[in-house]
Amino acid sequence: MRICILPKTSLGKWSTGLIIAALLMVVVSIIEFTLVSHGVVTGIWQITNLLVVLFAISAMVIGITGIVKSKERSILVIVATALGGLAVVLVLIIAIGELLVSQ
Repeated sequence: MRICILPKTSLGKWSTGLIIAALLMVVVSIIEFTLVSHGVVTGIWQITNLLVVLFAISAMVIGITGIVKSKERSILVIVATALGGLAVVLVLIIAIGELLVSQ
């Protein structure tokens, strides 16, 4: 079994691209939140946060599919899948916390 850095399959490339897009959207979200908190623009950063979560979850699902179905073993796909899984765990923690606090 050979492990390389860059993905070889299309599923691996999609997974890596989606996690890169999610990380870029995190940067955009931080910039937007800073602008909103200083009153420069109105609150549109929630849409960006939703896109971050969707991109990360998609990267995880596509990464798992690529690892299982296409035998993708690149380091970037494994990292993308792990980061997507971390995003899922964080979203669940936040959702459970919101449910517990709202009671």
